[in-house]
Amino acid sequence: MEITLSFREADNLFSSLFADGNGSERKKQAAYLMVGGKGFGKSELLNRISRRLEQSNFRVHRVRSYGINGGLKFHAFNEVINQILGEIEERPMGKIVDFFQRYQFDNGGMTCIIVDAIERMEQESRNLFLFLSRLAQRKNFVLIGALTENGNNREEQVFLDIATSEEDLEIIRLKKPSYDDIKYYLEESGYLVPEHFSKELYRLINGNFQLLAYCLRYYEEQGIINSNKQLEEVSYRFFPIPPNLEVHYSRLLTSLPTEQRQILEILALVGEELEPGFISKLTGFKLGDVVRSLEDLRDRGFIVENNMNFAVVNATVADIVTKSISRESIVMEESFTTSDAFIALSVLTRLRVYTKLRDRKSIEALINENWEDLYDNIANLSVSSSFFFDIQRNMESEEAKNKVSILIAALLINEGQLDQAMNLLQDPRLEKVYQDLVQFLKGRVLQRLNKFNDSNEILKKLVSKNDLSPKIMGNALVLQSLNYYDLGMLDEQLAVSEEALRIAEEYGLEDVIADALNGIANVKIKKYEIDEAEALYKKALDINRRLRKMDRILLTNNNLAIIWSYKGQMKESADLLKEVIEGSYITGDIQSRAYASYNISEIYFNAGEFGEAMKYIPYALKLVQKLNDTNLSFPFYRFLVTISISLFRLRMAKQYVGELLSVANVVGDQRMIRQAEGLNTLIGVIEGNVPENTLDSFFDIELREGDDYTPIWYSIGVMHFSLSRKLNKAEECLKKSREAAQHLGDYYGSLISHVAEIYILLAKGDSEKILSFIRDMRESGRKLLIFENQMRLIEGLYKSEKGSTAEYTPESILDLIGATEFEHLSLKRKGGAVYDLLRKRYYAAMELRTEQQGVI
Repeated sequence: MEITLSFREADNLFSSLFADGNGSERKKQAAYLMVGGKGFGKSELLNRISRRLEQSNFRVHRVRSYGINGGLKFHAFNEVINQILGEIEERPMGKIVDFFQRYQFDNGGMTCIIVDAIERMEQESRNLFLFLSRLAQRKNFVLIGALTENGNNREEQVFLDIATSEEDLEIIRLKKPSYDDIKYYLEESGYLVPEHFSKELYRLINGNFQLLAYCLRYYEEQGIINSNKQLEEVSYRFFPIPPNLEVHYSRLLTSLPTEQRQILEILALVGEELEPGFISKLTGFKLGDVVRSLEDLRDRGFIVENNMNFAVVNATVADIVTKSISRESIVMEESFTTSDAFIALSVLTRLRVYTKLRDRKSIEALINENWEDLYDNIANLSVSSSFFFDIQRNMESEEAKNKVSILIAALLINEGQLDQAMNLLQDPRLEKVYQDLVQFLKGRVLQRLNKFNDSNEILKKLVSKNDLSPKIMGNALVLQSLNYYDLGMLDEQLAVSEEALRIAEEYGLEDVIADALNGIANVKIKKYEIDEAEALYKKALDINRRLRKMDRILLTNNNLAIIWSYKGQMKESADLLKEVIEGSYITGDIQSRAYASYNISEIYFNAGEFGEAMKYIPYALKLVQKLNDTNLSFPFYRFLVTISISLFRLRMAKQYVGELLSVANVVGDQRMIRQAEGLNTLIGVIEGNVPENTLDSFFDIELREGDDYTPIWYSIGVMHFSLSRKLNKAEECLKKSREAAQHLGDYYGSLISHVAEIYILLAKGDSEKILSFIRDMRESGRKLLIFENQMRLIEGLYKSEKGSTAEYTPESILDLIGATEFEHLSLKRKGGAVYDLLRKRYYAAMELRTEQQGVI
């Protein structure tokens, strides 16, 4: 949920939320994210929230992020835990997640965690913030975050798009401060200044709270505002304008003692929160002298302190300090960058320091030395492509430039900037040096663009080379496997997956082994070999757990959940998918979250738990729309079309079938196109706009091999032909439906194919078999509420046609299938003619279980 508020409105909102000082009385929302431009007042709002909560006996744990780099990953969340436990420790992500999942916030909901400067976090820490937002209500604490918006930052926009989709997180978007906001702040802060001064001050700062704080501090230092926060108008003739911020800090810099200035320069360059002991090691200064210098710098407004860790107050001041570094500074000496303390910093942090110092040779040397490790861990780097673009501008060496270009291309692919990645990979200089890697990356781009055949053309040539490295060979074969899967070419997919497995086992490439096992398992599912697929997924899962490949663990768990749903283990399947969704917030893996959200919504719908299903469908829709993945979007839109028809929401069904047709045409698979056209025709038949016999030919098509929508599609055919009294055709469809369900081992698909037989019995008027058949089927499907309701529906329709009023009235039948008030009124006007009224709904009434598609 997202709301837009002024500074004053946001302050009043938070004041009202915690006015009673009792966390248990708080409304259900427990997680908030304030978003606004620089100087919009976020930090001041956090200050006011902190003071109020502390006065109300809340436990407030306030932390701040100080830089995007690998050296201080998860620092903010480690600091929260350190404050709670009274420890000093840097923990990996797994330990942080484990703590928040296990720790009991047992003080009546009166704990608040405040996280400032989320824009400076690496992506994994942002994902952790979203993870905590889902825990806040459950674990009984309040979470408040603040992010300064930069409209040109793609990663930030992706994060905000996802954040606004979260039900558990309320987004508070701040307006640019108005004069009323500034006046409100001055009054609330106790300043007694006349209105003409307030208006001049507002014009000077242009609604910027950072400049407001600077101006007020300057006026107090100059005595223009006295210790009682009153204006001393006799102390000036004209409205006092403080010196330019840069001029002000530059003057202060020149007055600093050498030791203090060098400490400040180090903090500005590293861009992280550092503790005095580490600074002492970097500089060689005595620890006591470092502590005193830091305290003085803090008092002068250069730096801020957080539990004896220090950082430059903001990016503006850091830039001013960095620009002023002289050749004589300690940071320019070789001993600084060769010290053990500096080398202990992460590669990314050292690259950032060298970039700020414009030390071209050191940048190039560090890239050449660490390039392979950086590429191998590209998915886990806590920086974006723009970081390496900035580095590349400071380089001259063609060798180092080419290596950085490869890193940039790989990151651009991960970021979804596919056209930009392909343009970069077209550079002939790059291809000359890294031909094999460039071809592989081009294959990845084309695969992401859904150009599966084009991708495979490149990959076929690549894997035919005799001198190809085993690692590239294995990964290229895995990529081919994904292409064949999307093209529905299962035999080819199996062949390349098995070859990838052979090479990976020969050369000990465990990550490729796991991917190949997943590829083989995907084929096994499509070929109805469910038990073998489950065993292969479990092997892949063991490897990925050992390698701590969280993204792969999530994908495999999603696939296992699908298998369990085939076996009728609906609760177990839903529980595992919930774990996948929770885990995806830790990894930031939107794809896994999208598949799991779709699959769990379908499982809940099939089980008759409509409320639970509807919780997940809107979120799954947003994620599907963000991803360019036809393997997900086709079955998902097909699911939405099907349930919209089932609930007789034909306007929605038309909208989704349009999306379905678009996806099918993008892929270009005629079977998919015909199926989408068939569903579109079905809608027309139900509306009465299309002759019923127009639908006949669509049940002659063969669906894609292993498509678990097959039992459903042919069950619809049974209903259609039964109503049309074309019983031979109905029998053919029934046979196809049963065979597909039996091969797949799909519990619910099997039930649906048996239910379809009732329509044939109804058409034949075989009253001897109908009621006993219904009783037997109700016992078989007793696990699922929706199945029970459908049996009641059919039984009610049968009894209504026979003139029975004993148990089922036409109105109660309509209630079972979610009829509208309009339909109830229509029914009454027609005097209970239930068969004619519900004839158009027959096509949908039993079609409440769609496919468990979504194997990744």
